[in-house]
Amino acid sequence: MTVLMQELRRGALASYGVAERSFRLVKRYLGWEVVWLVYSAVSTLTIGLIGVSAGRYGGGEAPAAQNLTLYLVIGALLWNYLSVLFQEVSNAVAWERWEGTIEYTFMAPIHRLV
Repeated sequence: MTVLMQELRRGALASYGVAERSFRLVKRYLGWEVVWLVYSAVSTLTIGLIGVSAGRYGGGEAPAAQNLTLYLVIGALLWNYLSVLFQEVSNAVAWERWEGTIEYTFMAPIHRLV
């Protein structure tokens, strides 16, 4: 095998290991993960509907109302994404600290893009 193929294989195995570990940690709470996913989607749609109704009943021009709706939906999506990201990082730190393996996981010799 070439050096590039070996590096790609090593990265793929590391990615699989990280994904499998994460899945095994959350599989007990998979139902709750679905609940929070639905909650985030409904929350974003609700904020989008607020933008639509503000444009309809606000008496403004249509492009301004569309820009408002787009701004609100993008903001809600970004807020939900960052919320989930911070929650997952804090859960990972808490689990690793509780297990006493925080040094092994967060100092693993894999690229951070994995």
